[in-house]
Amino acid sequence: MIRNYIKVALRNLLSHKLHSFITIAGLAFGLVCFLMMFSYLQFEMSYDDFHVNADRIFRLDKIVSFKGNTFPRSLTGASTAPLLRGAFPSIVNVVRFGNLFSSMVTVGDNVYIEKRFMFADSAVLPMFSFPLQRGNPKTALANPLSVVITPQTAERYFGNLDPVGQTIYFQSKWNPGKFAFTVTGVTGQIPSNSTIKFDFLASFSSLPQVMGVPSLNDSWDGPIWTYVMLDRNTDPEALVSQFPLFAEKYIPKGDFHATGFRLVPLKSTYYDKGDGAPMGDWGLRPISYVLLVVSLLVLLIACINYMSLVAARSVTRAKEIGVRKVQGANRLQLIVQFIGESVILSLISLLFALALFELLLPSFKAFLSAAYPSFGILPQREVDFNVFYPELISFMVLVSIVVGIVAGVYPAIVLSRYNPVDVLKGEIRGGKSSAWFRKALVIAQFTVSIMFTVCSLHLLLQIQHWKSADLSFDKNDVVAIPVYDTSVKSRYDLLKSRLLQSADIAGVTSSSLLPGGEESNFLWLRSGGVKDLEVITYFVDEDFIRTMKLTVEQGRDVSKAIAGETRTAIFMNQAAMKACGWTEVQGQEIELCSKENDKSTVQFAGRLTGQVGNFRYRFLTPDTDPLILKIEPQLMNYVLIRVNRGSNARALEYIRTAWKDLRFDQAFEYSYLSDELDRPYVSFEAFDSLVRFAAIGTIFIAGLGLFALASFVIDRKTKEIGIRKTMGASTNDIVYRLTKSFVALVLVANAIALPLSYFGISRMLQEVPYHIEVSIWLFAAGSLFLVLLSILVIGSKSLKAANANPVESLRYE
Repeated sequence: MIRNYIKVALRNLLSHKLHSFITIAGLAFGLVCFLMMFSYLQFEMSYDDFHVNADRIFRLDKIVSFKGNTFPRSLTGASTAPLLRGAFPSIVNVVRFGNLFSSMVTVGDNVYIEKRFMFADSAVLPMFSFPLQRGNPKTALANPLSVVITPQTAERYFGNLDPVGQTIYFQSKWNPGKFAFTVTGVTGQIPSNSTIKFDFLASFSSLPQVMGVPSLNDSWDGPIWTYVMLDRNTDPEALVSQFPLFAEKYIPKGDFHATGFRLVPLKSTYYDKGDGAPMGDWGLRPISYVLLVVSLLVLLIACINYMSLVAARSVTRAKEIGVRKVQGANRLQLIVQFIGESVILSLISLLFALALFELLLPSFKAFLSAAYPSFGILPQREVDFNVFYPELISFMVLVSIVVGIVAGVYPAIVLSRYNPVDVLKGEIRGGKSSAWFRKALVIAQFTVSIMFTVCSLHLLLQIQHWKSADLSFDKNDVVAIPVYDTSVKSRYDLLKSRLLQSADIAGVTSSSLLPGGEESNFLWLRSGGVKDLEVITYFVDEDFIRTMKLTVEQGRDVSKAIAGETRTAIFMNQAAMKACGWTEVQGQEIELCSKENDKSTVQFAGRLTGQVGNFRYRFLTPDTDPLILKIEPQLMNYVLIRVNRGSNARALEYIRTAWKDLRFDQAFEYSYLSDELDRPYVSFEAFDSLVRFAAIGTIFIAGLGLFALASFVIDRKTKEIGIRKTMGASTNDIVYRLTKSFVALVLVANAIALPLSYFGISRMLQEVPYHIEVSIWLFAAGSLFLVLLSILVIGSKSLKAANANPVESLRYE
């Protein structure tokens, strides 16, 4: 019997090729969308699974108090770890990680800027499950200036040579010196689903030398992350309750001082990165949830389309059902047959979906890798997963079977209850309930399609609004070169002079921070009645304001003609002037101080020379924070070069040649400032791309379904069309009659979708800074597009039917 069901199913599939193609294509598209998102979310949920002790390892976060607010902070400094094991016997191991983010590594003639040069305590390899191919995991990082590297790094620097025992030279912008590290081991392949990633893993005891400080033990808030491994019998919550007393006893009061700690399970750190900069991959749980909802909605649309087409086509098989009933088939057998055919069709769609997924997988991985911002600090993300493993395939087969059953149940139950006598007399035509069911499915499809379309249009407009926001400086046509080596700093004036000789270069300046970038540097300002005002501080050269096209609103720009001014000039933004209570620039004397444990030390002094406009110094942050520009070119970390518009290629070649001629001990590396400032929006753009893809997909599925449904309805009205033409009806009249009912369904979908979309988009935009207003025009454009699309889809089929020879139409059936 089952064999017979399969034969009948395949025969029906081949008898109606267009209908079968549309049905399979729509469901396959929905399945591949769901498969993509689900497999990626499975990958996200698998982060850090490979660590044997993952259930016992926790990241230690400080609970800090700052300006009256309490929040967790993942940067613990170096001082916490040495005290933990002695104070808490239940902590069996502690490992600190440090990251300077961008460092220069030299081996012979190979010079690279490395962003994953990490530092860790010697217990890292025994505590975590990072594989080690060469070297002893217990001693590889025991000594200062020792380093373990990955296989890819070993090949890049040493080729076929044995890297163990070789020397690499390390240099960072924190300290001008070069440090010789000895390679003591080579790891295996670090899994892509690790929240801790590195290319170099150096001994933590090297950090004091590398950073140029005698000791790190006074640091309680540096770029250090602390991980602890607990005894198997320890209750983490009980341990957390003891931390406030530990903090009270050991940690001095001050800014970002700890009032306690929390323990974040290792497997939760992917979604909970704290407020510190991440060391490796990190995710946003809301976006993961949204992606899952989007994939489910696309699959739902595909299922609705599938159900609609199966239900519509099944009505034409009423006579087959009548014959089977006359021959003795009972209702249960007919229901099983229809559901079985639907499941077979669904499984065929799954086969096409798996093939399509395999074809799209490389592009999908590349898209996901680029979808997370690096903020100019982190390397591009690695995303690697595979769909062809038993658990996921079994799950997708189950999903397909459920979809097939759900889609086949309605027509099976409806058709199996028909009286065979009425069916064979031709008195069964589908019924009103069947028609209303199909109409409801079409409305549901287009409702979701409209919501996706309007949401995507608003996201696109919001991102463009962010990118085009007034930063109060000109980010375009500026080449940014990071500075690591003292050879660049010591010969900066020579480089600047050489570059300004080119007619393609409009200006050259330097800065300690990338304007508009993610880095920041805070000092405390003192001046007269103003004491300890926290200000963001940029150390720049005298041409910064001119080169970056900032506006001097009060006072004047620095003058090289005034003796000593290039060493003393300070500029404030409007917010700093307001915070100081000043309304005019009057050459106020200013001191800039650093603070450690409530102890202030004057680092710089100068005189207020001018006021510039507020400029946004970080991604999506207010431009109303107090900010200082201090002329101190020797503290540069970036050379900023403004090139004349339209001459980028010539200017870059000139810059490259000048860099090479001056023989700096640093590889030439550059980026455009505009690209750096736009990178944080990559996640939003990727999210919008996914929503746009979902919108296009749902429109595609809904359009296919509408075309197939229109074809079915119009084919069944072939004789009616012939009679109307014989009675004198015009082509336009017939097209109008055939089209209006379907367009009405799309209009009803608009009436449902637009209020829901307006409410959802309004709430979404209210949650983001610098948001746009909800645009009625975008709603109108999205709705009009889908109405016109439905008219085009149905009209083309209707016009073909209306132009047919009425004689042929009357011979129909």
